[in-house]
Amino acid sequence: MTDTRYDDAPPEDEARVREKAHELWLSEGQPEGRADAHWAMAREVIAVEDSFASTLLPVREPDPDSPDGEPVEPALALENEGELPGLRDEGDESPIVPLRGEPPEPRNG
Repeated sequence: MTDTRYDDAPPEDEARVREKAHELWLSEGQPEGRADAHWAMAREVIAVEDSFASTLLPVREPDPDSPDGEPVEPALALENEGELPGLRDEGDESPIVPLRGEPPEPRNG
């Protein structure tokens, strides 16, 4: 495997990438001429591993005023909840479908 380095990487990150690239190379049966692909895949795997830990961090501090210490929605959100139209609020009338042969009824409005 060739010594493919990448810029702006701390030595410990480069060592991790080198080790992961070597693992990938071994897992593929030690093919010739794929060093750049193994290094690129290794960089991606390391980046995913490093970012995974940050996805588990809470977005904000828990609210100490809530019963469980969890964030609480503002009361205004609950007050306005009933003001949004639902599926049944689209119209008060059902459309009148005339039967065959009968003239349509005139509508007021």
